This record gives sequence, C-alpha cells and structure tokens, in this order.
Amino acid sequence: DAVNPLIEALEDEDSGVRWSAAYVLGEMKSPEAVKPLMEALKDEDYDVRWRAALALGEIESPQAVKPLIEALQDEDSGVRGSAADALGQIKSPDAVEPLMEALEDENSNVRRSAALALGKMKSPQAVKSLIEALKDEDGEVRWSAALALGETKSPDAVKPLIEALKDEDGGVKRSVALALGKTKSPEAVKPLIEALQDEDSDVRWRAAEALGEMKSPETVKPLMEALEDEDSYVKRNAAEALGKIKSLEAVKPLIEALKDEDSNVRFSAALALGDIESPQAVKPLIEALQDEDSYVKWRAAEVLEKFADPKILSLLLREWQKDLDEDTLRYLIECISGMDRKLRQEKQIFATYPKDRTRY
Repeated sequence: DAVNPLIEALEDEDSGVRWSAAYVLGEMKSPEAVKPLMEALKDEDYDVRWRAALALGEIESPQAVKPLIEALQDEDSGVRGSAADALGQIKSPDAVEPLMEALEDENSNVRRSAALALGKMKSPQAVKSLIEALKDEDGEVRWSAALALGETKSPDAVKPLIEALKDEDGGVKRSVALALGKTKSPEAVKPLIEALQDEDSDVRWRAAEALGEMKSPETVKPLMEALEDEDSYVKRNAAEALGKIKSLEAVKPLIEALKDEDSNVRFSAALALGDIESPQAVKPLIEALQDEDSYVKWRAAEVLEKFADPKILSLLLREWQKDLDEDTLRYLIECISGMDRKLRQEKQIFATYPKDRTRY
C-alpha cells in the first residue's frame, strides 16, 4: 500500500518531501489520508499548509470542512486562498458563510478564490455578497464574482450584472456576458445585443455565445450581422448561436458563412445549418464536402446524414462519380452509408405500422 509511506512522509524533516507527499496524497484521493492532511494544515511551512489544503479539496471529504474553514484565517494568504478553493470543491453548506466573510479578505487572491468557490456551491445565500463583490477594487475579483453569479442563475443578479457590462475591465465584461447567458433572463437580451458592438472582440464573442443561450427571436438579426464581424471567434459564436435559435431567416447568411476564409467559421456554419435542418442548405453542404479543410468536410458529411432523404441520397451518389480527393471520398462514403442506414431503419419502422391507420 503506497498510502502509508506517503502519510509518514508528511512528518519528514524536509519540507519539500512533506509538500510532495501532500501533493501525491491529493492525487490519490485516498480517504485514509484525510486526517494526516488535516494535521498538515498546521505545518510550520506555509507551502506545505496550502498544498495540504488543496489535497483535501481533491479528496472532497466532508470531514475536512471544519479545519479548512479554520484555515481561512491562516496568516498566509496562499493558505487562505487554497482553503477557499478546497471548500469550493467539497461544496458543504457549512462553508457558505465563512466564504462570504472571505470575500472581505485583505488579499485579492483570497477574495477571488472565495467568489469562485461560492459559484461552485450555487448558494442563493451568497448572491447578495457576490453582487457587492462586483464593485471590488480588483478586476479579477469582479470577474470571479460575475462568474459565480452566473452559476447561481439568480434573478436578483441580473440587473447588477447588466450594470457590470459597463465595467472598464474587458475580463469583467467577458465574464458578465457569460453569466448573463446562464441566467437566460429576457431582461439581458438588449444589453447583450449592445455588447456585440463592444470594442473588445472577446466581449463580442462572449455576448454572441450568451445570446445563443437565450434563444430569443429578437437576437437573430444582430447575430446575422455579427457573421460579418472582423474577428473569427465572433463569427464562429454568432453562427453557433443562430443554430441554437433554429431561425430559418439565418439559413442564407449561414450558407454564405460556409465560404468564409476561416475554416473554423465554416465548420461552425455547417454545424448551425445542421441544427436548423433546412432543405435550402443541402446543396451548399454537399459543396462543402470538397472544402480544403478536413474538419469542415467531416462536419458537412455528418450534418447531411440528418436529412435522410432519398433525393438527397441520389445527389450524394452523383458526387461519388466525380474525381474526388481521398479525404472527400471517405467522408462522402461515410455520409452515404449513414443516410442509407437511416432510410432502411425508417422503412422497417413504417412497415410495422397497421395498414388501417384510421384509428391512430
């Protein structure tokens, strides 16, 4: 048993050995190591203490909650931050109030860890404190609080998050956009549409992603316009968002996006067209089977399988007669085989129906 020698190593005179032992015990997630690691939270070396705290978080033992809460008062900020991280992994309700208090810690890294830990716990009790943390002087604390509020999905967080979209820190605005998407609040739609015009491209693509979660018809036109953005990430997320909304109005611009210079945008456009399943997209998707990028070809083939229509199968068989490169031919064959299987299955299911269906 490798655990016992490692437990013994937690008392080695060399702090580096003790640190390594704590690390490995955390990786092993052995319940036997919980009590010795709790003792290691009192080690004279702060590096050993913070490593022991993280190890206890990895093991996720409820038994460690009380000593980890006590470690939130450690003289070393690294230990306090690691204790907050560990409590976030264990997710004990007993830790909510101490973590809320840790949002007032003098060290910004501890405040950030406390906010993220509260987000993992999704506790409604912490919402008010996290809203206050949106005004923290440190940008990393503010974005951590925004992410945490997104995890709670609390309606009370929507207005403060909308206000935080005006933050001067781009990282905060990105996190706020992501959080608002998780709330799925109709109130957040208009501010997120406005965020599609933000000067920071990372904010724009986060806003596009969030709007995809909203699935509001109101977002279709702005997202279609975002397909023309100068940043490829924005275009990709706009395409995928339109796919989630499943608006037929978006089919034409998504077909255009199949010709984008960036292969990732073409891939996302194919994915979105597959979600919408419009017959109008069939021929452009067949053409995409000859895309220069193999991932785009694969996605186009996978999407075409969804249609499972004899007429489309005939079109694909005609493509087979052309002089195609090896990759295109492989994906085309996979697509034809998959569609053929689906059509056969549908035919078998249909054959089992009663001939007299008037009663059904």
